[in-house]
Amino acid sequence: MPDIVRLKEIDSTNKYAIENFDSLKDRTLVTASSQTAGKGRRMKNWLSPEGVNLYASFVIKQINFNVSISSWIGGLAALYTVREIASEIDKFWIKWPNDIYSNDRKLAGVLCETVSDSQNHPIGVIIGIGINVNMTKEQLSSIDKPATSLWIENGIHSSIEIVGEILLGKMNYFTNIARKSEEKLYKLWKADNKIVGRKVNVDILGRDPISGKVVDIKPCGSLYLMDENGDFHTFYSGDISVKSFDK
Repeated sequence: MPDIVRLKEIDSTNKYAIENFDSLKDRTLVTASSQTAGKGRRMKNWLSPEGVNLYASFVIKQINFNVSISSWIGGLAALYTVREIASEIDKFWIKWPNDIYSNDRKLAGVLCETVSDSQNHPIGVIIGIGINVNMTKEQLSSIDKPATSLWIENGIHSSIEIVGEILLGKMNYFTNIARKSEEKLYKLWKADNKIVGRKVNVDILGRDPISGKVVDIKPCGSLYLMDENGDFHTFYSGDISVKSFDK
Protein backbone atom coordinates (compact mmCIF):
# COMPACT_ATOMS: atom_id res chain seq x y z
CA MET A 1 0.00 0.00 0.00
CA PRO A 2 1.19 3.57 -0.66
CA ASP A 3 2.67 5.40 2.30
CA ILE A 4 2.76 8.91 3.72
CA VAL A 5 6.16 9.91 5.07
CA ARG A 6 5.67 12.78 7.51
CA LEU A 7 8.71 14.94 8.26
CA LYS A 8 9.23 18.00 10.42
CA GLU A 9 11.44 20.79 9.11
CA ILE A 10 13.23 20.02 5.85
CA ASP A 11 14.77 22.02 3.04
CA SER A 12 12.40 20.68 0.37
CA THR A 13 10.10 17.67 0.08
CA ASN A 14 11.01 17.37 -3.61
CA LYS A 15 14.71 17.29 -2.78
CA TYR A 16 14.13 14.67 -0.05
CA ALA A 17 12.09 12.51 -2.45
CA ILE A 18 14.77 12.71 -5.14
CA GLU A 19 17.61 11.92 -2.72
CA ASN A 20 15.68 8.97 -1.23
CA PHE A 21 14.05 7.84 -4.46
CA ASP A 22 15.51 4.32 -4.36
CA SER A 23 14.28 3.58 -0.83
CA LEU A 24 10.82 5.13 -1.13
CA LYS A 25 7.91 3.01 -2.31
CA ASP A 26 6.10 3.76 -5.54
CA ARG A 27 3.30 6.30 -4.92
CA THR A 28 4.66 7.48 -1.59
CA LEU A 29 3.59 10.96 -0.48
CA VAL A 30 6.30 12.86 1.41
CA THR A 31 5.04 15.72 3.59
CA ALA A 32 6.76 18.23 5.88
CA SER A 33 5.59 20.63 8.58
CA SER A 34 7.85 23.34 7.13
CA GLN A 35 10.39 23.87 4.36
CA THR A 36 13.46 26.05 4.52
CA ALA A 37 14.08 26.06 0.77
CA GLY A 38 10.75 25.36 -0.89
CA LYS A 39 10.63 26.14 -4.60
CA GLY A 40 7.88 26.76 -7.11
CA ARG A 41 7.96 27.00 -10.87
CA ARG A 42 10.69 29.15 -12.47
CA MET A 43 12.76 28.64 -9.30
CA LYS A 44 10.62 31.05 -7.30
CA ASN A 45 10.68 30.67 -3.52
CA TRP A 46 7.60 28.99 -2.03
CA LEU A 47 6.75 30.52 1.35
CA SER A 48 6.62 27.58 3.77
CA PRO A 49 5.81 28.65 7.35
CA GLU A 50 5.54 25.88 9.93
CA GLY A 51 2.32 24.03 10.60
CA VAL A 52 -0.11 26.00 8.44
CA ASN A 53 0.14 24.56 4.93
CA LEU A 54 0.56 21.27 3.10
CA TYR A 55 4.00 20.77 1.58
CA ALA A 56 4.08 17.46 -0.24
CA SER A 57 5.83 15.44 -2.94
CA PHE A 58 4.41 12.37 -4.66
CA VAL A 59 6.75 9.65 -5.94
CA ILE A 60 5.91 7.82 -9.16
CA LYS A 61 8.30 5.04 -10.12
CA GLN A 62 6.37 3.08 -12.70
CA ILE A 63 5.93 5.60 -15.51
CA ASN A 64 4.29 4.17 -18.60
CA PHE A 65 3.11 7.60 -19.73
CA ASN A 66 4.80 10.74 -21.04
CA VAL A 67 6.48 12.40 -18.05
CA SER A 68 5.46 15.81 -19.43
CA ILE A 69 1.87 15.17 -18.32
CA SER A 70 2.89 14.68 -14.68
CA SER A 71 1.94 18.28 -13.94
CA TRP A 72 -1.59 17.50 -15.13
CA ILE A 73 -1.79 14.75 -12.50
CA GLY A 74 -0.59 17.14 -9.80
CA GLY A 75 -2.80 20.03 -10.88
CA LEU A 76 -5.95 17.95 -11.06
CA ALA A 77 -5.19 16.18 -7.76
CA ALA A 78 -4.65 19.50 -5.98
CA LEU A 79 -7.79 20.97 -7.54
CA TYR A 80 -10.00 18.04 -6.59
CA THR A 81 -8.52 18.02 -3.07
CA VAL A 82 -9.43 21.66 -2.60
CA ARG A 83 -12.91 21.10 -4.01
CA GLU A 84 -13.53 18.20 -1.63
CA ILE A 85 -12.73 20.40 1.37
CA ALA A 86 -14.28 23.71 0.31
CA SER A 87 -17.95 24.51 -0.09
CA GLU A 88 -18.01 26.74 -3.21
CA ILE A 89 -16.28 24.48 -5.72
CA ASP A 90 -17.00 26.52 -8.87
CA LYS A 91 -14.53 29.28 -7.98
CA PHE A 92 -11.53 26.92 -8.02
CA TRP A 93 -9.74 26.34 -11.32
CA ILE A 94 -6.36 25.53 -12.92
CA LYS A 95 -4.38 28.46 -14.32
CA TRP A 96 -2.25 27.10 -17.15
CA PRO A 97 -0.08 25.24 -16.81
CA ASN A 98 -0.63 24.01 -13.23
CA ASP A 99 -1.38 26.66 -10.60
CA ILE A 100 -4.60 26.33 -8.60
CA TYR A 101 -6.59 29.53 -8.19
CA SER A 102 -9.67 30.65 -6.31
CA ASN A 103 -11.11 33.30 -8.58
CA ASP A 104 -8.08 35.59 -9.11
CA ARG A 105 -5.92 34.46 -6.16
CA LYS A 106 -3.39 31.63 -6.08
CA LEU A 107 -4.13 28.79 -3.67
CA ALA A 108 -1.74 26.01 -4.69
CA GLY A 109 1.17 25.24 -6.99
CA VAL A 110 2.81 22.23 -8.63
CA LEU A 111 6.47 21.54 -9.42
CA CYS A 112 7.48 18.32 -11.21
CA GLU A 113 11.01 16.93 -11.39
CA THR A 114 12.13 13.89 -13.36
CA VAL A 115 14.41 11.25 -11.86
CA SER A 116 16.81 9.66 -14.38
CA ASP A 117 19.26 6.77 -14.31
CA SER A 118 22.97 6.92 -15.13
CA GLN A 119 22.13 6.78 -18.85
CA ASN A 120 19.81 9.79 -18.44
CA HIS A 121 16.71 7.67 -19.01
CA PRO A 122 13.70 8.75 -16.92
CA ILE A 123 12.92 6.18 -14.23
CA GLY A 124 10.44 8.20 -12.19
CA VAL A 125 8.94 11.57 -11.45
CA ILE A 126 8.45 13.63 -8.31
CA ILE A 127 5.31 15.76 -8.24
CA GLY A 128 5.64 18.52 -5.66
CA ILE A 129 2.48 20.24 -4.43
CA GLY A 130 2.05 23.12 -2.05
CA ILE A 131 -1.45 24.03 -0.83
CA ASN A 132 -2.11 27.08 1.33
CA VAL A 133 -4.33 25.55 4.02
CA ASN A 134 -4.53 27.70 7.16
CA MET A 135 -2.48 30.78 6.25
CA THR A 136 -3.82 34.09 7.54
CA LYS A 137 -4.17 37.29 5.55
CA GLU A 138 -1.18 38.68 7.42
CA GLN A 139 1.00 35.73 6.40
CA LEU A 140 -0.23 35.89 2.82
CA SER A 141 0.58 39.60 2.58
CA SER A 142 4.29 38.76 2.31
CA ILE A 143 3.70 36.96 -1.01
CA ASP A 144 4.42 39.15 -4.05
CA LYS A 145 1.25 38.13 -5.92
CA PRO A 146 -2.41 37.86 -4.83
CA ALA A 147 -2.77 34.64 -2.83
CA THR A 148 -5.33 32.96 -0.63
CA SER A 149 -5.78 29.91 1.59
CA LEU A 150 -8.43 27.30 2.27
CA TRP A 151 -9.11 28.93 5.62
CA ILE A 152 -9.86 32.28 3.98
CA GLU A 153 -11.95 30.67 1.25
CA ASN A 154 -13.83 28.20 3.45
CA GLY A 155 -14.00 30.01 6.80
CA ILE A 156 -12.74 27.07 8.86
CA HIS A 157 -9.40 25.55 9.81
CA SER A 158 -8.56 22.27 8.11
CA SER A 159 -6.44 19.42 9.39
CA ILE A 160 -3.25 19.40 7.33
CA GLU A 161 -2.94 15.64 7.89
CA ILE A 162 -6.41 15.06 6.46
CA VAL A 163 -5.69 17.35 3.50
CA GLY A 164 -2.61 15.23 2.83
CA GLU A 165 -4.59 12.00 2.98
CA ILE A 166 -7.18 13.39 0.56
CA LEU A 167 -4.40 14.54 -1.77
CA LEU A 168 -2.81 11.07 -1.72
CA GLY A 169 -6.10 9.54 -2.83
CA LYS A 170 -6.48 12.06 -5.65
CA MET A 171 -2.87 11.57 -6.78
CA ASN A 172 -3.44 7.82 -7.03
CA TYR A 173 -6.72 8.36 -8.87
CA PHE A 174 -5.26 10.62 -11.55
CA THR A 175 -2.09 8.52 -11.85
CA ASN A 176 -4.32 5.56 -12.68
CA ILE A 177 -6.06 7.62 -15.36
CA ALA A 178 -2.71 8.69 -16.83
CA ARG A 179 -1.61 5.07 -17.08
CA LYS A 180 -4.83 4.04 -18.81
CA SER A 181 -5.58 7.04 -21.04
CA GLU A 182 -3.47 10.17 -21.52
CA GLU A 183 -6.30 11.52 -23.70
CA LYS A 184 -8.80 11.29 -20.84
CA LEU A 185 -6.40 13.03 -18.46
CA TYR A 186 -5.82 15.79 -21.02
CA LYS A 187 -9.55 16.40 -21.45
CA LEU A 188 -10.08 16.65 -17.68
CA TRP A 189 -7.09 18.99 -17.27
CA LYS A 190 -8.09 21.20 -20.21
CA ALA A 191 -11.70 21.48 -19.02
CA ASP A 192 -10.61 22.84 -15.64
CA ASN A 193 -8.13 25.39 -17.03
CA LYS A 194 -11.07 27.65 -17.92
CA ILE A 195 -8.94 30.09 -19.93
CA VAL A 196 -9.91 29.19 -23.49
CA GLY A 197 -11.49 32.33 -24.94
CA ARG A 198 -10.08 34.57 -22.19
CA LYS A 199 -7.80 37.55 -22.69
CA VAL A 200 -4.40 36.97 -21.07
CA ASN A 201 -0.85 38.23 -20.82
CA VAL A 202 1.87 35.63 -21.35
CA ASP A 203 5.21 36.32 -19.67
CA ILE A 204 8.16 34.38 -21.10
CA LEU A 205 11.56 34.72 -19.46
CA GLY A 206 13.82 36.93 -21.57
CA ARG A 207 11.01 38.22 -23.78
CA ASP A 208 8.45 41.00 -23.69
CA PRO A 209 5.00 39.84 -22.51
CA ILE A 210 2.48 39.02 -25.23
CA SER A 211 -1.20 39.87 -24.87
CA GLY A 212 -3.98 38.06 -26.66
CA LYS A 213 -6.91 35.68 -26.55
CA VAL A 214 -6.47 31.99 -25.76
CA VAL A 215 -7.72 30.01 -28.74
CA ASP A 216 -6.97 26.51 -27.49
CA ILE A 217 -4.86 24.28 -25.28
CA LYS A 218 -3.39 21.57 -27.47
CA PRO A 219 -3.15 17.86 -26.50
CA CYS A 220 0.60 18.32 -25.99
CA GLY A 221 -0.24 20.92 -23.33
CA SER A 222 0.81 23.99 -25.32
CA LEU A 223 -1.12 27.24 -25.17
CA TYR A 224 -2.37 28.55 -28.54
CA LEU A 225 -2.97 32.29 -28.52
CA MET A 226 -4.05 34.98 -31.00
CA ASP A 227 -2.49 38.36 -30.25
CA GLU A 228 -4.08 41.77 -30.71
CA ASN A 229 -2.76 41.94 -34.31
CA GLY A 230 -4.35 38.65 -35.28
CA ASP A 231 -1.08 36.70 -35.25
CA PHE A 232 -0.96 33.26 -33.64
CA HIS A 233 1.54 32.07 -31.05
CA THR A 234 2.24 28.70 -29.40
CA PHE A 235 3.64 28.59 -25.85
CA TYR A 236 5.01 25.48 -24.18
CA SER A 237 5.81 27.26 -20.92
CA GLY A 238 5.40 30.66 -19.34
CA ASP A 239 3.45 32.57 -16.74
CA ILE A 240 0.02 33.90 -17.65
CA SER A 241 -2.19 36.50 -16.04
CA VAL A 242 -5.85 36.76 -16.97
CA LYS A 243 -6.74 40.24 -18.19
CA SER A 244 -10.46 39.60 -18.35
CA PHE A 245 -12.79 36.78 -17.37
CA ASP A 246 -15.27 38.03 -19.96
CA LYS A 247 -15.02 36.04 -23.16
